[in-house]
Amino acid sequence: MEVQTNKITIDLNLLAAQLRGEISSDLKSLQIIDDAIIQENYSTNSYTLRQGFLESTVSIPPPDFLKQRELNKCFKSIIGSLQDFMDKLIAAMRFSEENINLHIGHSKEELDSIFQKISDLVVNVSTDHSLNIPRKLDIIFSNSKNEEIKVSIQSYFDVRNGLEHHKGIAKIKRLMTYKRLALASTAGYEVTPPAMLGLGEGLVLKSFSENIIYDKGGNLIITRTQLDGIILNLLIFVIPRMIEDVETQLNHK
Repeated sequence: MEVQTNKITIDLNLLAAQLRGEISSDLKSLQIIDDAIIQENYSTNSYTLRQGFLESTVSIPPPDFLKQRELNKCFKSIIGSLQDFMDKLIAAMRFSEENINLHIGHSKEELDSIFQKISDLVVNVSTDHSLNIPRKLDIIFSNSKNEEIKVSIQSYFDVRNGLEHHKGIAKIKRLMTYKRLALASTAGYEVTPPAMLGLGEGLVLKSFSENIIYDKGGNLIITRTQLDGIILNLLIFVIPRMIEDVETQLNHK
């Protein structure tokens, strides 16, 4: 008697959608705080800690201090979500190596064990100390054409590490990079409307590289414009390229 079997596939776009949702959540939280800061009553607000009959009022920080702190928190949270996404991609690759087939008649317990295996793989990847960020990037990006993206992603983790563990000070000279899309002349230069094009030139959409340079001992400061550029780089360039490269590796297996 022939038993019908079905291969298990993982939709990586669902993982990407989850990452985009977490990024949107962080951005919305940042927007709510920014909107609250510009309210006229901001300077008169306070926060009161309460424990039983004890109360203590916390002073209000200066607006610029609060804005920068929230920017840093938003950046760190988004890069943390990116790392979780990378762990799930690697777990999906490892899961593809498992010899598992679904067939009619699988019990609920057997299906639950398959789902649990996926969860266990994610935990194993995230807790494996041998899998540092450079190693994870090498696993995800097998195509040499993605070397520039790997360097860019690594720079985000370097800055996040400095913000979390080095008091926001660059221990060495740091360079954080990202790509942005802009209008350009067919001659190659960026065009900012209103502008006049040269004779015979046209308009195209082109990517430009941006660099944020931190000197050794300097403060690791990120502006809102730079944060927006980094996030757009993740959404437009990084996430799709990650999915593309991992899917290529899975298909080759």
